[in-house]
Parts: sequence; structure tokens; C-alpha cells
Amino acid sequence: MTNVIIVITLQKTVGGTWAGMYNNFSGGTMSESHVDNGAQVIYTWTSVNGQTIGPSTCTAVAQFNLIGTSQPTSGDTYIITIMTIDGQTNTLSGHF
Repeated sequence: MTNVIIVITLQKTVGGTWAGMYNNFSGGTMSESHVDNGAQVIYTWTSVNGQTIGPSTCTAVAQFNLIGTSQPTSGDTYIITIMTIDGQTNTLSGHF
């Protein structure tokens, strides 16, 4: 796989805050970033340019603090885009 992009968007309906993120992709193949725009926390993992990721089970984890309050999940979403080595693009999306 090449050009892997994973985006998880948390709606801040009850004031959730960013608490961390991690992944278990092979060392050095993914970069991580997050943005808190006041209404959402957006977590992004992107494959490092030129890196190829072989077939395996990998995990990307978004952590957040809810300060003792339940979070409605209907607005929380994920999008995963993967380009295969032969150039085929696959996208998987949904909500939690």
C-alpha cells in the first residue's frame, strides 16, 4: 500500500479534548498530526512519502478526554484512503 491516509474526526459536543494518538504501523512509515478547531478534534495519520506498507494488521488510535461526560458518537467519523501499489484507490468511511 502507498498513500495511506487515516482521518478520525471527534465532534466536541461535550467539550472533549485531545489526549494523544498512536499507531502500530512499521517504524517510520506514518506521520501523525491533530487539529483542535474548537468544534472538532481531527486526528490524521499519513504515510510518509515514498514508503510502502505491506499487508498486515495495523492500528491507529485517537485518544481524547471527556471530563466525566458521555460523548454522543453519531457525529464522530472516520475515513481511510489507501492506494495500492498498482494505483487502485480504496476508501472506507463511516461513524462510530
